[in-house]
Amino acid sequence: FVSFSFCLFSALHFCACSKKSAMQLRSEGFKVVKVNLGLAEQEATRKRSEGEAGARVELATADSTALEKLADEIRSDGYSNVQYMISQRYIELFRQISDAKTKEIYLPYRLEGLSGMIDGLPGMFQGARPKSAKPSSRRGERSSEMKELD
Repeated sequence: FVSFSFCLFSALHFCACSKKSAMQLRSEGFKVVKVNLGLAEQEATRKRSEGEAGARVELATADSTALEKLADEIRSDGYSNVQYMISQRYIELFRQISDAKTKEIYLPYRLEGLSGMIDGLPGMFQGARPKSAKPSSRRGERSSEMKELD
């Protein structure tokens, strides 16, 4: 009877030891997986940042080259970069004019290229007026006052 209980104890001990070692192996496997996933994520983040940095450098180089070529062309036409930037702002302003409720605009800077276009605007819009429409008396007074100033 003693040998049977000893055998039963040995079998239970063996079973417990094998379960313990299986749990240890499983936990070590999970640990390795977590470490490897962390390293892979870290490497992916590093490579993504390097790629984004390289892309920013390429974009900056392309912008610089484009601006240099544009500056050369502007200088060859006899204008300055400041005049170019101001004309760009005016072009943006003219795009916004169509959406504005008031059509009265004060332009503080007179560009040679834009002045011809601005001077020609009244002539373009007078031709678009219906033939039955007459100018308002206020507009007529204003134009006669302007003629007196000339």
